[in-house]
Amino acid sequence: MTGSEQVDGKNTSVLQVGTAEQKVVWNVDPESGRVLRASYDGMTQTGPAKMVETFSEWKTNDGITLPSHVSRAADGKEMMSIDVSSFKINAPVDPKIFDKPAAAPSQ
Repeated sequence: MTGSEQVDGKNTSVLQVGTAEQKVVWNVDPESGRVLRASYDGMTQTGPAKMVETFSEWKTNDGITLPSHVSRAADGKEMMSIDVSSFKINAPVDPKIFDKPAAAPSQ
C-alpha cells in the first residue's frame, strides 16, 4: 500500500500491483474491498498513454458483485464506457452452439 487518494469523493487505499512488464495502481475502497479505479501505462491508436479505468454502479447477482459501469480514459480523455444492464453467473449454455458448422457448398 502506498497511501490514499480520493476517487469520486471516496477515500481509497492505493495499491501497486503488477509484473515486471506491467505495473498497475489500484484504488481500493477499504470498506468494501472493491477496486474503484485502475491506472496503468497503455497503448492507444496514437501511441503510449496513461490509462485510467473507473468502476462504478456495483450490482450483485447470484452472490457475485460486479461493476455495471466501466469507463476508460487515455491521458485524461474518455475513450469508452461500458454499461452492463444484467449478467448471469454460470448460466446454462446450449452445447449446440459449439457444433462445427456445415461445410460451404462447392461452386
